[in-house]
Amino acid sequence: RSLRGLGTAGEQTLLVASTGALWAAGVNSKHCLFEERSEGPQHAGKVDLLELEGHEVEAAAGGDAHIITILEKGERVLSWGRNNEFGQLGHGAALSSVPVGPKAVCLPPPRVPVKQVACGEAHSLVLTVVGSLFAFGDGSSGALGLGS
Repeated sequence: RSLRGLGTAGEQTLLVASTGALWAAGVNSKHCLFEERSEGPQHAGKVDLLELEGHEVEAAAGGDAHIITILEKGERVLSWGRNNEFGQLGHGAALSSVPVGPKAVCLPPPRVPVKQVACGEAHSLVLTVVGSLFAFGDGSSGALGLGS
């Protein structure tokens, strides 16, 4: 298979196929990769989430227990994970300690296409094509660039 991009997420590997499909391999114990939770290692398989159907993934990254993706040439950014305890999913103030399915990341206007995403253990970064950087999640160690 030809790849467009790759990323990592905790104990998982994320692969973006040239077709725009998101594939993943690794341990799914934190329920980020597939609907079925599994404790053991998984062979590479297509991430089969309804919210991704019909959309091309441009890039993907992940933290300890969350994944963030760029869709549709940077026009949409989705994230999901085991929880949103620190706001690492970028879903606004909706902090949650339960699993959160794929939802749009809340970025301030004006809407500008996104070109890159990255994650730490419990935070996420979004870089737009005009160079604006958005950081959200656990900043207790200064990872968001705001000090301690």
